[in-house]
Amino acid sequence: MNPISNAVQSKEGAYIEALINFRDVGISTKVDGQQYVKEGLIFRSGTLDQLTNEQVEQFIQAHNIKTILDLRTSWEGKDNLPIDKNFPTTAIENIKAIDLLTDATPERHESNEPEIERGRQKYRVNFAGRNFERNVVWNMCTLWLKLRLMFWILVGNKVHATLLVGSEVLTPMGLPTMYKQFLKACKNEILDALRIFAEPSNYPIHVHCTQGKDRTGMVCMLLQGIAGVPEDVIVADYARTEEGLAPVLPQMIKEMAKSGLSEEFATARPEYMREVLSYLKSEYGGIIPYLNAIGCGPSWQDRIRKNICTEVVSN
Repeated sequence: MNPISNAVQSKEGAYIEALINFRDVGISTKVDGQQYVKEGLIFRSGTLDQLTNEQVEQFIQAHNIKTILDLRTSWEGKDNLPIDKNFPTTAIENIKAIDLLTDATPERHESNEPEIERGRQKYRVNFAGRNFERNVVWNMCTLWLKLRLMFWILVGNKVHATLLVGSEVLTPMGLPTMYKQFLKACKNEILDALRIFAEPSNYPIHVHCTQGKDRTGMVCMLLQGIAGVPEDVIVADYARTEEGLAPVLPQMIKEMAKSGLSEEFATARPEYMREVLSYLKSEYGGIIPYLNAIGCGPSWQDRIRKNICTEVVSN
């Protein structure tokens, strides 16, 4: 098991058993005594859906979490779980069949759940949302595949729609290419996610998706770039995910097969992140120029840096 997880478990107790791929980004990017991100401010993991009421309380008390950033689609997970009772949700929902054909602006929906403690909040940013679906997935579909996909979405069969996208679009695309497509097609969602880290009152922040690997990995990579974390450390932190997911790997592979995804999508190999970083260099000049290009400019980056860095140095 990851030594970071061992340390957390021995200190904090049973709630950690319900989390997968959990770590403090400040600890996981600390190398040879050099720390880039403050400890206790940014946490990452897979889904929080498995936490019981008692484990949610343990989780909050252990890390004083103020904000949860959930990067999943509205199709993933369930509502009214123990974690939702403590973190009222603000969500950007944009997964409708008609969205594949129109340019309607996604609406922001507020939860009606009462706020348990002033200041706690959960933001749902549909990272691989409408822009990815329409500009990547939809554009890669043949006419026949588009017709089948529209049919299953319109009749509300999410299982068949997901299987089609997984087996006929994402698996042929491959994981590193999917990451690069995220960076090209999900710029608005990336901005939504990163700007949460610009507000000091949001901390400590916990960010997650389903496995805490792909969407979470992209957001954490960009945050680490803002903090000046060296590329080899970014790569190592991404690759650490394989240790974090090892206990559930057989189950993951089975679940991904049901979604039409190959076993590659259950891995987090260092070369995947190296390819993404190389892509950012070749296309934009690196992480910081990429962020400037998508609208997360120097002022936003400085605000984030002041919140998370042990020493603030503007790039």
